[in-house]
Amino acid sequence: MKKSPKNIFFAYESGHPENKDAIHKAVKEFNAHQKKYRAKTWEDLTISGKVINKTIFDQIEKCDIFACDLTYLNHNVLFELGYAIGKGKKLLIFLNKNIHNAVEQYRSFKILSNIGYVHFENHKGILRELQNKVNVYNVLISQLVNLNQIKKNTHDIFYISSKSNTQAALELSDYLKSLSYKIITDDTSEVEYQTLIWYLTSLFKSNHIIIHLLPISYINSNYTNSESSFFAGLGLGLGKKTILVAQKPFKAPIDYSDILIEYDDAIDCLIKIEDWIKTHVEPFKITGKIKKLDIHKEEKKLNLIKLGIGCEIAEEEKNELLNYFIEIEAYRKSLEKTISIFVGQKGTGKSAVFIKLCDDLSKYNKNFNIIIKPDSDELLDNVELSNLYNNERSKKSFLFTVWAYVVYAKLIELIFSKIKNKNKPYYSPSKEEKAIIEFRNKYKDELHLNFYGAILKLSKIIGDDSLINNPSLLNHIYDYFITEAKNIIREYFKNEKYFSVNILADNLDKTWDFKNDLSLQSDMILSLFEFSSKLVKDIKAKNESEIKVNITIFLRKDIFDFILKNSREPDKLTVRAYEISWEKNEKILRKLIEKRFEYNLNLKSKEEIEKVWIDYFDFGNNRHPYDTIRKIIVSRPRDAIFFMSKLFESAVNEDHSKVNKKDLDYAIDAYSNFLQKNIVAEMKAEFPRIDELFNKLFLEYINEKIEFERFKQLVLSLNYTKEKFEKLIEILFKKKFIVCLVDGEKGIINNLSTLNYKLSEKKYLFFPKNKIFVIPNPQEYLLKQWKKIE
Repeated sequence: MKKSPKNIFFAYESGHPENKDAIHKAVKEFNAHQKKYRAKTWEDLTISGKVINKTIFDQIEKCDIFACDLTYLNHNVLFELGYAIGKGKKLLIFLNKNIHNAVEQYRSFKILSNIGYVHFENHKGILRELQNKVNVYNVLISQLVNLNQIKKNTHDIFYISSKSNTQAALELSDYLKSLSYKIITDDTSEVEYQTLIWYLTSLFKSNHIIIHLLPISYINSNYTNSESSFFAGLGLGLGKKTILVAQKPFKAPIDYSDILIEYDDAIDCLIKIEDWIKTHVEPFKITGKIKKLDIHKEEKKLNLIKLGIGCEIAEEEKNELLNYFIEIEAYRKSLEKTISIFVGQKGTGKSAVFIKLCDDLSKYNKNFNIIIKPDSDELLDNVELSNLYNNERSKKSFLFTVWAYVVYAKLIELIFSKIKNKNKPYYSPSKEEKAIIEFRNKYKDELHLNFYGAILKLSKIIGDDSLINNPSLLNHIYDYFITEAKNIIREYFKNEKYFSVNILADNLDKTWDFKNDLSLQSDMILSLFEFSSKLVKDIKAKNESEIKVNITIFLRKDIFDFILKNSREPDKLTVRAYEISWEKNEKILRKLIEKRFEYNLNLKSKEEIEKVWIDYFDFGNNRHPYDTIRKIIVSRPRDAIFFMSKLFESAVNEDHSKVNKKDLDYAIDAYSNFLQKNIVAEMKAEFPRIDELFNKLFLEYINEKIEFERFKQLVLSLNYTKEKFEKLIEILFKKKFIVCLVDGEKGIINNLSTLNYKLSEKKYLFFPKNKIFVIPNPQEYLLKQWKKIE
């Protein structure tokens, strides 16, 4: 019986004739001289002049080789590529080398970094590859992740969020968090970079996928939506129910027009997603919790390699975090209440201290702990609303009112909760307690609203729908809520002695964005201090003996520095601030890692902990594994945990018995991207064009030397002054994003003072000055040179 020929399916963008014509001719000539294979393009599938996406899916499933042209990042092609990988197809990827930036663009597309490609200029290059099939890649998902170690379908939804905080994106994110489903999300506000393996693992764990696309008018929307298209195709290829969400107008590519929800505004987005979830997710909702296995110590040791050592985001492991929290100096000072502001870079453990402090203070009945941790959209609402005012005095009054409303609302709820806990048989509330109960019941809906929502609610009560545009609304807020709340709280506290009101604020920098008015956001944070200092007078009765109000705020270092510049009394803030730093005592960072070893493996002694390093690490050198890791990472908990998790992730996927040099290379690559994107997030307020510089360096000079003068020219071309350039260099040194070398000398330069000295140094009278090179993102280089690092 005659065998049917094997199939090659060819996907490409139709809008570029130079590529399309070459593909057409190559396919035609290939089919004219082939018997074992038959090539077909997507345009061969037209029915009455239209292409039906189901027909394309069927052809990809039937084909033996999926070929595509990725000279341009086309949404349809990347969607089909993802689908083909999900179906386990062999791949043949082409790039036209004559097209400017085609190779650089492909290499920068991280999800494809491990998949090879071939160049072509015309149909001959394509034909040659189709005939030889030498460069066909078989990208099996089982080679990227260890499927045996992944518990499949343990979550209801995998949400790939929008990469911009539009109102619809914020509302949708909050809505999904409020549901009772098991959800995984790639929250870029916390971790800027996730690897392909992380996404693959999350896809396997989830039954349904929701992907939020960027509006087409947004910066980088083509790149970001191309990546989202790839994951949508991959999800469908793996058999997952997938939906994409986009704001109108959005010209849907052919392939996913059937799985796209378009919305008009944030409310329309929520309504449509809610309907989709009810139809597709609710019938298959996962019930019950996954039970934690009770296994003996040797199996737990194996789990250390299989599961890593925890999550790099404190908020996502707050229940477990208390079991391995390390009491650093910042935590001890927070208990003493001598410090009001805790400052640190992103990932230094501010949120961990916040979580631990909240837990400790909640154990004492005399504490009234007001937790302020607003979401991004709530803060943005407040910031936008304050633009109603055109002078500093009225703006300050508004911001003061914001905090008065928020704090009194939370305090009413706390007191109500304490009264309710007293409500035993035969207990009769006092007159003051009854007033609290009545007020709470009267305003129970408003107490849970953010400030903006409360104003809208009160506007309707007053009957003046235009109040939102009237600056006199402050008087109404005081008349209808704040004054009454303040009075009944004061009366309640007449009968209380020796109590403390503790205001703990985190996440105030969630909306910190260089595109917004940073001075206004700075004023918002400063106004919380001013309000807290007056709170004692407002709630303390004349004869009250002991009442304390303590405020503790956690802020990113770059944000605190900006606030200092805008403060009228910076010296007062400096005295009240404490910077969380791990550079001076790196032994604590090692202790943090080992504390997690101890908890995860139920270890009992220092000897057992040390044995973990010996039994599960082998980097091929004579140094302690932690010393090698310490030379590579920035000394911060988040960096350490992220890097360790990537080491274990690679070891599991490669089925290694120990974390070895190959796993180290994988972790370095992931960490380099993680570091770059987090540095951009931290520095963009002060250096708005920093991402342009990094993109240039990442494409052309990663792990390569660049002459210092060339580097300087790149920075100055972004319209930075020489002073700004020096400040940038100093920060990049501290964050370990660059090192410098002197031509002909051993060792490295890792600080600004040494660099300036070497730039001015002349070894001999008639010889030129030192030739100095910069190495951006130098983790691989640092590893190779660790013996030389001082």
